[in-house]
Amino acid sequence: QFTNESTPEANETIILTLSSPVNATVGSTSTLTYTITDDDTAPTIYFASSSLSGAESVTPAVFTVVLSGAAGQAVGFTYAVVSASTTATGGGSDYTLANGTSTIAAGATSTTINATIVNDNQNEPSETLTLAISAPTGATLGATTTATYTILDDETVPEVYFVATASSGAESVTPVNIRILLSAVSGQNVQVGYALVVAS
Repeated sequence: QFTNESTPEANETIILTLSSPVNATVGSTSTLTYTITDDDTAPTIYFASSSLSGAESVTPAVFTVVLSGAAGQAVGFTYAVVSASTTATGGGSDYTLANGTSTIAAGATSTTINATIVNDNQNEPSETLTLAISAPTGATLGATTTATYTILDDETVPEVYFVATASSGAESVTPVNIRILLSAVSGQNVQVGYALVVAS
């Protein structure tokens, strides 16, 4: 008699062997292999959240991948950066994460993919890192197969100012170059307005 479990698992086998007959001999076919075919529905695999965020100074960025239910066997899957919707630069510039594979252990319902975030100390727009999962083994893809992590820039906006509070030059010298400085290098274009105030 077999126990009908509700946990998806690999097919299993039992082997029956005939021995020690009474008033008979064992024939040529003395063993039988019976395969118990699992008929439980495979779980779905998906990201726990499609939208994540964190300060640039916080690392790693954690992407959680979950199963709809525990499986009796390990569930494998592939993950990759979606370049079309990722504005951050990999390779150690804004983050470090190589495409790869991961596994959710038998009996478990989640695992994580960790991306190292690089704090570059430069004021810049917030940037995004999008991952996608695919090709699961032992599960089927759920609805949320992509997740986007927004790296929130936490550097102070630089100051813009004149290099000096006053300057002068001969009337015959033109043009006059007036220098404007930033207090720190910025990762984005800086614009500043100016107005001519006629002194009395």
